[in-house]
Amino acid sequence: TCNFGSRCTIKPQELDFKGEYPRPAATHVYESWHRRSSIDDLPSSQLSVLSDMYDKFEGANWFRQQNWKSSTFLPCSVNTSWYGVSCVKVVDLLLPDLHSDVSGITSLQLPFNNLKGDLNAVNFQPLMNTLQLLDLSDNLLYGIEFPKFKSPTLYTLMIDSNGPPFQIQGALSETIIDDCPELR
Repeated sequence: TCNFGSRCTIKPQELDFKGEYPRPAATHVYESWHRRSSIDDLPSSQLSVLSDMYDKFEGANWFRQQNWKSSTFLPCSVNTSWYGVSCVKVVDLLLPDLHSDVSGITSLQLPFNNLKGDLNAVNFQPLMNTLQLLDLSDNLLYGIEFPKFKSPTLYTLMIDSNGPPFQIQGALSETIIDDCPELR
């Protein structure tokens, strides 16, 4: 099954795993994925958000932290990306034109990763023009109020089950529907 949208069309000749063709289908999909996710010139403001997350959410104690804060590897470089960071445009086959023009960090997926700290200590706003998916669920994050996100691109937001017990207080902003029109 292909979940990479229209760009994952596989030619019949690439489905031959007997070695008669130059690349098997899996290699084709892998190469296509990495070409799409490689961005070597992220805005410094987005890099600062990632650095703040690492520092303020006790990154040295995360379960998975491959390449984070590396001076050698960029967050979305081919084969050296930072764990949980993606610059691949999130594709939903039901919404094929969903933000096809974004360029930058599109996804932060760090669930069950031992993030600890005040969710409001990090300013996520520099990511909000490109971020489509934010998953910080099942960590040890807290806050005296729920962060106010304003994003034309945010499609999925998961910050549930932070605790024990659930430690993010306050209600979602009454304007979240207007502030994040693509949120589902």
